[in-house]
Amino acid sequence: MRSITAILLMLFSLPALGDVENEPNNSEDNANTLTPGTVITGQLSSDTDFDYYEIASNNSDALDILFASPNSTGDDNQWKLIIQRPSDNIIIYQQSLNPTSDSPVSRTVEISENGAFIVLIAPVGGSTATPTADYDLTVTPSNFQAPVSSFNGVWQDDIASAFYSVHEGSEGVLYIELPLDGSSWKAYLGGRADDVATLDQVVGPGSARLELRFLTTTKLEARYLSCQTEQGGSCSVANGELIYTATFVYGD
Repeated sequence: MRSITAILLMLFSLPALGDVENEPNNSEDNANTLTPGTVITGQLSSDTDFDYYEIASNNSDALDILFASPNSTGDDNQWKLIIQRPSDNIIIYQQSLNPTSDSPVSRTVEISENGAFIVLIAPVGGSTATPTADYDLTVTPSNFQAPVSSFNGVWQDDIASAFYSVHEGSEGVLYIELPLDGSSWKAYLGGRADDVATLDQVVGPGSARLELRFLTTTKLEARYLSCQTEQGGSCSVANGELIYTATFVYGD
């Protein structure tokens, strides 16, 4: 187990993985391909710069969209989001977005057919200046299901208290919790059905049965199905309640 910890520490020194738009992508013919559930960072360089993206959707009834800008200040930084359906390129959704650094915009767009949808980010135009800040775009078909081993890597929770290592193979999912406060680490082992993994604690103080719900390839939620401390008492978070949300940090 010491070797696993050493590998994880080495991984922490690597740069974070992420998608960045590939210019030119100013038309449908050279649209960037979006990975479902994975953020891509782009930027509009002028009032004639249009960023085209393409995402495939099969047996889905909606596209979940998250649009953020870490440096945006609101009304003076606006983008237009446009979605075209595959069969005839008719626009099925259009809205001007103005996220701030603290408030990303979340939208769900209902769809009624399968295929490759075009997602277009464009300047609002008129008297509104084209934003110079980067934007982060994430699109997830509602029937998201990731293939085996797509979660392998290091994750971190949203309360900055621990890192987690996920390894999925033929024997199931191994989930290792490494607290940042120096307390005992824990390991869980179990299996995954679709995008939900049910794991039993196999190493560490106390006992627990854990549910991981993978919302995208870069985001998961963790809940106890059962939990008992080393002293035999109840854990601090009740069974079924959200313990934390974790985001993908480093890939294998």
